[in-house]
Amino acid sequence: MNEDSKTIFFAYQGRKSNQADENTDAIKRAIKDFNKYQNTYVAKTWEDYVKTDFISKSVLKAIKDCLIFVADMTHFNHNVMFELGYAIALNKKVLVILNSNIQNATSRYHSSFLKDIKYQSFSNANDINKSLQNKAYNDGWMNSNVKLDTVSPMSKHIFYMESQNPNQASLDLSSYLQMYSEENSLDVISENRSEIQYQTINWYFVNIYQTRITIVHFLGDDIEGHKEVNASNSFWSGIACGFGRDVLLLAPTKYRAPLDYYDIMVQYEDSNHLVDEVEKWLAFKQKEFSDALPVGVASTNAEKELEHEVDLLKLGIGCEIAENEKENLLEYFVPTYSYNKAKDGKSTIIIGRKGSGKSAIFIKLAKEFSNNKKIYLINLKPESDELLHNIDMSLMFKSDSSRLTFFFSVWKCVIFSQLFLDIRNKIKGKEANGVSLSEDEQNIQIFYLKNEDIIGKNFLGVISIINSKYLNSKDLDKPNVLEFLYQHFLNPIKNVLLNYLKNLPNQKYCELIILADNLDKTWNADKDLSIQADMISTLLEIDSKINHELSKIEFKLRSIIFLRKDIFEYLCTTNNEPDKLLIQTHEIDWKQYPEKLRELVENRFRFILDLDDDTNLEDTVWNKFFDITNNDCIDPFKTIERIVTKRPRDLLYFIGRMFESAVNNSRRKVNRDDINYAIGNYLKFLNQNIIAEIKAVFPEVEGILSRLQKYHGEIFEYKTLLQITGVFGYNKERTESFVEQLFDKGYMIGYDDKKRKPFSDLHELKRRLNNKRFLGLLPNKVFVIAHANYYYIKNRIASEESGLDY
Repeated sequence: MNEDSKTIFFAYQGRKSNQADENTDAIKRAIKDFNKYQNTYVAKTWEDYVKTDFISKSVLKAIKDCLIFVADMTHFNHNVMFELGYAIALNKKVLVILNSNIQNATSRYHSSFLKDIKYQSFSNANDINKSLQNKAYNDGWMNSNVKLDTVSPMSKHIFYMESQNPNQASLDLSSYLQMYSEENSLDVISENRSEIQYQTINWYFVNIYQTRITIVHFLGDDIEGHKEVNASNSFWSGIACGFGRDVLLLAPTKYRAPLDYYDIMVQYEDSNHLVDEVEKWLAFKQKEFSDALPVGVASTNAEKELEHEVDLLKLGIGCEIAENEKENLLEYFVPTYSYNKAKDGKSTIIIGRKGSGKSAIFIKLAKEFSNNKKIYLINLKPESDELLHNIDMSLMFKSDSSRLTFFFSVWKCVIFSQLFLDIRNKIKGKEANGVSLSEDEQNIQIFYLKNEDIIGKNFLGVISIINSKYLNSKDLDKPNVLEFLYQHFLNPIKNVLLNYLKNLPNQKYCELIILADNLDKTWNADKDLSIQADMISTLLEIDSKINHELSKIEFKLRSIIFLRKDIFEYLCTTNNEPDKLLIQTHEIDWKQYPEKLRELVENRFRFILDLDDDTNLEDTVWNKFFDITNNDCIDPFKTIERIVTKRPRDLLYFIGRMFESAVNNSRRKVNRDDINYAIGNYLKFLNQNIIAEIKAVFPEVEGILSRLQKYHGEIFEYKTLLQITGVFGYNKERTESFVEQLFDKGYMIGYDDKKRKPFSDLHELKRRLNNKRFLGLLPNKVFVIAHANYYYIKNRIASEESGLDY
C-alpha cells in the first residue's frame, strides 16, 4: 500500500475573495482535527495542490490514489461535480456531505439526478468527523447501482451531449457530427433534450462506457439555467475521464471554465470556430477508432450465460430517437399509411405528437429520394432562434401582410439556394471525374463564388444577411427592400437555375421535393410566437409561389413537411384560411394500426439479435427474456401496450428501461419489478412531453404541473385546481382552456364519485361543472384526477377499456 492509498481527499467550493464561508471553515477545521488526533489516514484537499504547475492533473492523481473521497455538495460547484464523477467512475468510497442550513441546499439535492447517492448533513467540523468515524460513505456505489460488466467497453465511437441551448453553433455542430459519422461509418449517440427530456442515470453511464469519445457541450454563463445544466455536464465529464475515455468539452467564450477541466475544454467565439476546433480534434483522434469486436459463438455454459446477458443488454440500449439510429432504423422500419401517404401523394403536411415517428419517416424518405437521380431534394434543416435576438422583426413591419410577403420571398431564397447547392454538388462530381463543364454549368460555379455568403443559409440566416450586410436597416417592409432582394439575388439565381434546368434531358420526368423536419425544434414560447408561426405558415404555402417562379420548366414540385401536432394546431388559430392547411394534412395515429407497433418492436429485436425474418419470436425473445404476464394477459407485448401511449418512442423508451432494470439487478428475464422501475421513469418522460407540447400556449405549465404533483394519480376536487391555476393568474376561462389541453393529452381525467369510475369525456366534465345542487344555488362538486396514466396503472385498469388517449 503506497503512501497515498490511505489518503482522504476533500473536494469543496473555495472561499470567494475575502468572504466568510462557514462550509470552508468547517471542512478545514475537520481536516486539522482529523490529522491531529489519528495517524492512520491523511486528509488532504484540492488546495494542497494549487501551487503546482498542473493543478488539474495533480488533483486527479490525488483522487485516483486516495482511499476515500469526500465531496461537499452544498453548492453543486462545477469543480466538485467533476471530481465527484471522476471518483465514482473509479469506484472510490465516496462520502457526500451537505450543509442543510444553507437555503435550498437540501431540496436542490433531493430534486437532482444525484438524489440516490446518500449524503450526510453537517453544520460544523464535528459533524464531518463523526460521518468519517461512522464510515457513512458510499462504498462502490457505481457497481451497486449500474451494471456495466455486460457492456462492451469502447465498442462504439462517440457519445455527444448536445447543448441545451439550440443556437446556431449547436445546430451546426450536430449537423457536422452527423455528416462526419456518415462519411466515416462511425456510431454517434446523441443526448437530445429537445426530443427526450428525461433519461436515467444508467443511460448516461452505459453510453459513456461503451463509447471511445465523449463530447460535452456546455452553456454560456448568459443562458438561463446554465448553473444547473453545467453542473450536470461537469459530473458526466468527470465520469468519462474516470473511465479513461477521450473527452472534449465545448463552451462559448461566455463561460468561466473551472480549473479541473480547463485543459480539455475548447471555448469558441462563433459557430465556424466551434466546428473548426471539433474537426481538428477529431482528425487527431480518428486513427484510434476501430470497429467493435463481434461476439463469439457460445460453447460452454458460462459463455452461453454471458451471451444471454449481452443479448438482454443489447435489447435495452438502443436509441428511442430516430436521428440517433439513422442507419439501423432503415433495417427495421415499418411502412405505414402515413409513410405511403408522404411518399406517393401530393404535397403533404404530416403531423403527430412528439415520438409518433415523424423523423423516422423523414429519414426513410430522405434516403430513398436521395438515391433517385431524377429527384432534386431540398432538405430544410432546423433553424436557430438565437438570430431573433439580433433581429427584432416585430418592429420591422408595419402590417402583417408586408411581413408575410417578405417571408415568402425569404423562403424562395432558401429553396432556390438549396436547389442550387444540390446542382452544384452534381457538377463537382462531374468535374472531379475530368468531364468538361458546359456553359450553364460554368455559370453555376461563377454565381456560387459571387454569392457564397448567402447560398445555403437557412431562413433566419438569410434575413440576418439582408439586414446587416446588404441593407443595415430595420425597415424591411419598405418596397425597395423586396426590389433590392429580387434584383441582387432572387432574379439572378432563378435565371441561372432556369438556364441549367431547361436544358436537362427528360426534365418532365424530374421532380423537385421540399422535405422539412424539425422546423419546430426551436419553437420557443418565450419569444414572439406570431413571428415563428408566420415563418412556418409561409413555408406550408410556398408550393404555388415556387411553381410560379419555375413555370418555364416541366418539373413536378411538391413538399412534405413534418410538424408537431400542437404547433400545427397553434398555426391554424393564426391562419386566415386554416381549411386549406387541413386539406393537406395527415396525422400519424398509431391507434389506427396497433399491430404495426408490435411489428416495429419485433423487427427491431430481429435486427439487434441478428435473427432471420422467419424466426419465431415467442421462444427466442418473448418467453426467453420476459416474465411479466399475469392472469389477465399472457402476452408480454399486450402487458406493455396497456401501459404506454401508442407511439414508437414511448414503447421503445419503456422497453429500454425494463431491460435496464433487469440488467442492473442481474436478472435473466424482465419481471414485474422491472415494469415498476420502467413505469416510474416513463411517467417523468410523459410529464416532460406534455410540458413541451403546451408550453407555447400556457408558459406556466411547468409550475402548475409541479404543484399538481401533490395529487399524483389521486382524486381531488376541481376547485383545488382552480386555486392552483389562480396562483398563476388564470381566471375561470383560461383554466378551462388549460384543462382542455390536459384532457386532450391524457394527463387529466374526470371522476364520477357516485359510480366510482373515471371518465375521459371533456364534455361530461363541462356538463358537471355547469350543474348546480340544492335547488341550483350551489355549484356541483366535481372531481378530477391528475396524471391519469399513473391512476390507471395503480388501479390496474387497462387503458383501452377507459378510452384514454395517453
